[in-house]
Amino acid sequence: MPFDREALPVRLTYFFLYLVGFGTGKTAKERRILNLWLSNGFLASIFGLTIIFIDFYFVWGSFQMAYTGINVLTALIINIKFFSLLFQRSHYEKVLQITRDSLWGNAQTKDEENVLRQCEKQAMIFVIFFAIFANSTSFLYIIEAILLNVGNNITDVTERRFPFKIWLDLPVYETPNFHIFFLLQSGMACYAGILYCCYDNYLVLVNIFIAGQFTILKYRLELLYNRKIVESIMNKDSDRGRLNEDFKVAAREFKDCVKQHQFLIWIVGEIESLYSLINLTSVLIYSLIICLTGYQLIMPGNVLIRRLKFTVYIGGCLTQLLSFSYTCHNLSLASVDVCQGPYNSKWYKRSNSERSRSLTRDFVVMIMRAQRPCHLTGAGFFPVTLDTLKSVLTTAFSYLTLIRQRSMVGVD
Repeated sequence: MPFDREALPVRLTYFFLYLVGFGTGKTAKERRILNLWLSNGFLASIFGLTIIFIDFYFVWGSFQMAYTGINVLTALIINIKFFSLLFQRSHYEKVLQITRDSLWGNAQTKDEENVLRQCEKQAMIFVIFFAIFANSTSFLYIIEAILLNVGNNITDVTERRFPFKIWLDLPVYETPNFHIFFLLQSGMACYAGILYCCYDNYLVLVNIFIAGQFTILKYRLELLYNRKIVESIMNKDSDRGRLNEDFKVAAREFKDCVKQHQFLIWIVGEIESLYSLINLTSVLIYSLIICLTGYQLIMPGNVLIRRLKFTVYIGGCLTQLLSFSYTCHNLSLASVDVCQGPYNSKWYKRSNSERSRSLTRDFVVMIMRAQRPCHLTGAGFFPVTLDTLKSVLTTAFSYLTLIRQRSMVGVD
């Protein structure tokens, strides 16, 4: 069965990116549609950021800041991701096209196909789960406002609830203005859920498949001296012309492996240039988001729907952090593990010809290069590994402890 290069996590990731204006469209019509989606994303980002920061301004100094602060941090990280990649849109779309052509479906053997199948399964777990958590949180913001409006016996229209509070001296609570603004905020919340997860999903997807390509490269290097070549080398009566031809095949395959290694190193560098700032802000902001959402879960007096909303939200944050740090960590390990490929090949059974010694020296150079890991960083300050996850969680729970103690002192 041929490998399906457009597996579900790949299609879903590219679909979400398409909805926010980033895609691989070539024709003028496709570019116009992408620009239209990009305009929608731009307006949703600015509209949401404005409403949330106005809300934060009016609750400044009260303990309501703990709730509004979650919305502020979420809007902030969404806008940082969006505008960071918007300013590099052509570069980003070029990388989208290159990865689509080169990473998902270039398996040549059954073993390589199995590696890509494993990558697909891993991507399915991380991408699907994070997309579900992110978009479920958006829907719960809307459902919470609907339930509060339906469940409460509202006699004054000013007591109506929006998903995000509006501080305007306008008749926004009157019918039909209320329904129009509620619909606009609902669309903004749904769009925010897509913006929140689409860029991270692509990063996780690329990390998984680049690590898989490094694994495939290692297998190819291990089989560089295949059994047929080794037997011709060890057979003292073998034809010299056939032996030379076998070495030519091995040398040609090794050159292809070197080119693939260079390509993978290059694509990691491209991803690093696009995501380094996003990685830094994610690490800094997610610790605060986890802290504040955790406080909403233990805060007395919160209604059930709000607790459910923040349970889903914190689940999405933890899923994103785990997938982000785990796949970056695996990428670094897989890039270093490539050096085992040439070393585990049958190079020690070669003949003592000058051609074989030259190829072995090339092996040494590749081993030395592979021992320097490829990694993604937070703006160059630190490599992203599983230790990053541990640091974020430690910081988040430290902040949560301080806020809880402060609130208890305030109650006393």
